Amino acid sequence: MMKTKSLLMILAAMMVFSLSACEKELEEEQNLSFSTEQEKQGEQNTEAGTDSVSERENNEASESATDILGTISSSMFSGKVTGCYYADKQNVIVAAEKLYLYDMQKEEIRVSADISLDDMNVQSFSEGWFICGQMIRSSSGSFLTAKNSGGMTGYVLNEDFSIVKTIFFSELLDNDFALSPASIALSDNGEQLAIGGLHGLYLYDMKTGEMKQVLNYSENATANNMRILTMDSLLFLEQDKTLLYVGQGVSATEGDGQDGISIYGTFAVDGSNLSITKNATYAVDEVKKGGNIIVLTQSMNKNDGTCLFLDTETGNKTRLEFESDSEGEDGVFCSEKGKYIATAVLGDGSMTIYIYNTVSGEKIHTETIEDSNNLYFNRIPQILILDEYKTCIVLMGRGMDEVSTWMYSFTFEV
Repeated sequence: MMKTKSLLMILAAMMVFSLSACEKELEEEQNLSFSTEQEKQGEQNTEAGTDSVSERENNEASESATDILGTISSSMFSGKVTGCYYADKQNVIVAAEKLYLYDMQKEEIRVSADISLDDMNVQSFSEGWFICGQMIRSSSGSFLTAKNSGGMTGYVLNEDFSIVKTIFFSELLDNDFALSPASIALSDNGEQLAIGGLHGLYLYDMKTGEMKQVLNYSENATANNMRILTMDSLLFLEQDKTLLYVGQGVSATEGDGQDGISIYGTFAVDGSNLSITKNATYAVDEVKKGGNIIVLTQSMNKNDGTCLFLDTETGNKTRLEFESDSEGEDGVFCSEKGKYIATAVLGDGSMTIYIYNTVSGEKIHTETIEDSNNLYFNRIPQILILDEYKTCIVLMGRGMDEVSTWMYSFTFEV
């Protein structure tokens, strides 16, 4: 069932929308607003890098949605598969002993890059991909002895999958460190990196190499009587002029020794217009983006069987209600273009995956995976959805040494 409330308002001839109101009221919220994408279509055409982004999207849309993709198996790659990520069109990036660009249609590896990360985040932009993660390993599986060993490292890959830039975050942040791959976001035009550290938020200019601190959590990161402790998940919005974050915060008036609570908000890339929203009933764990859809997933320990997402194109905010209060505890996943949301429900010797349409809120597919080895269903899987091909790839056992990674794929109909 879908409960939708449009929050379009006219302010100085601009449409804005807020995260702070929905059918189930979230307590003590402050409005979180940014312009809809429809308002900025004319302006987008003049932004640097937009033409190439649009060209890629148009090329993807021209691919026939009726084409059937082939299969994928961990045996196709060297080393244990630890992740699978959308690349473009029918291609995915597979993380194992190396990074592989794999063509799902031709069922073949197109090219590989000598990158191995235990924890990884993949972001695409107009000229290729940005990949960051921790604990770099050599091809033999042993840790490297370089000064960045075990630290956060980023790679820029061009469209040929060649490494054109390597970033050691330990060198950029002399007195701080990046919290996780999710706390590092690349702008859509590929020109800026936002880095959420332990002490503040930083912007790194990819062209000039200039690094500047935008927010200092102990000095200028307060709003709505709240103070930011960390920004754990970041996302660029509004033609790279605004950042959306999810993190931890405390009361700005109660002093030290407080436990952090879930917060989210937005701010301009120069640090102005900071908003902080706290929820008593909906604890946001992570922010994900698929196309024009932004998904705010709940913390597992406060899951109530719903998922909040926003459409940056229409300004609509929706609370999607799953079939049970426990659904969502074992993972909520957004497709690359935002057309579908998947949930996983782990059971004894099985896992059930539900696919929902983000427009209608309707459940459109149920897939049950069974195996005699219950270890595959002891941990949350990774789920990747290819919108145009209506294909879902599920990774099980990827973080477990006891079993090989199981890559399971299926198709669904709308």
